[in-house]
Amino acid sequence: MERRRRHSDESRRRRRLGLKVFLAVAAALALTSALIYALVAVALPASYENVATSRVHERLDALGAQLAETPYADAAQPIYDFCIENNATAVLVVGNDSSRFGTEPDAGSESAVALSTNVRFADQDSGYLTIVANLPAAGELPSAFWSMLPAVVTAILAAAVLVAWGVSRIINRLVADVADAKRAERQRRDFFAAVSHELKTPLCALKAQIECMLYGIGDFADRDKHLPAALKATENLEGLVGEVLFVAGLEADDLDRAQEDVSAAALVRETCDALAPLANERGIVLDVDLQGDATVRANPALMAKALANVVSNGVAYSPGGARVSVRLADGALTVENTGVELSEEELARAFEPFYRAETSRNRATGGSGLGLYIVKTVLDRYGIPFSLSSADGRVVFQARLSRGRSI
Repeated sequence: MERRRRHSDESRRRRRLGLKVFLAVAAALALTSALIYALVAVALPASYENVATSRVHERLDALGAQLAETPYADAAQPIYDFCIENNATAVLVVGNDSSRFGTEPDAGSESAVALSTNVRFADQDSGYLTIVANLPAAGELPSAFWSMLPAVVTAILAAAVLVAWGVSRIINRLVADVADAKRAERQRRDFFAAVSHELKTPLCALKAQIECMLYGIGDFADRDKHLPAALKATENLEGLVGEVLFVAGLEADDLDRAQEDVSAAALVRETCDALAPLANERGIVLDVDLQGDATVRANPALMAKALANVVSNGVAYSPGGARVSVRLADGALTVENTGVELSEEELARAFEPFYRAETSRNRATGGSGLGLYIVKTVLDRYGIPFSLSSADGRVVFQARLSRGRSI
């Protein structure tokens, strides 16, 4: 229960962190985009007017150069063309003569720039030209920008939400990966600490038995009587070491490279056939019901080990006369054994390494304590969801292998 509570608290912390990151990024993006838009809306008209005025200056200089090569009598046409191209009004003063070209600027809706310059002609040196050029876009830009504001605000908010959502997911995933790495490292340390404890006690006991037999101490002088027990203890240790090595080998890259499509039905058949003699010996009914098959992309040896551990746990923990049912249907595997019931604490700790439900921790029925831990490690490795429940004098293990298909 404590582990579930810690996991729930960690999930809530991750969600709160994700929400805070999302809101912070969305607010920062929206504010930045709004400031940029406001700056553009304010600065662009002035910038545009400066650029437009500079261009009028350049064109006026070009007109002056053109008039310098044109006789005064022919100057009207270039000046008129200039007014048409630049939406301008021009006044040419030469001596006492004054000529006007173009139309008056519309001061109500247009910005205008007034420029004056001395001009000369091919046949006459003196002249003074004044122009008033209209800049219609400069006056319209601010109103155009503000009229677009609702659409721009909507686009800014939508972009901010999408980007913030993506960033928050990435950060949340990174935080989750770091937490998973820390949890895996902690589990690895706990596992090897438990291994050292599990090996130390039987090794010390075995060493004491052998020494007593060597030196003929007490009842151990009868070696033939105690050697079978020592051999049995050695075999148990050998099995435990083999399980530990198997768990250590689960992290090997070669196991992932050896993946292939595995038939769950075939593995269940092989597992149940192998365990049938043990079930008969213990007076347990092993009921196998295969209504379909499921294909799993995994390492066959690992999946076989996981399924064997699940079914053998059901056989080992059930009392004589009980029934162990193994059912595969629509891609779901269900293993149910009767005659035993687990408490909530035992269910919560069932997949911990070296945990045994019975208080005596008797290896005769409890095994090495690594069976379900191996099951969890293998199924988690391939993303297979599973559960363990207990009620009404029975324990039920379920795993969703795939959607399944008919045999």
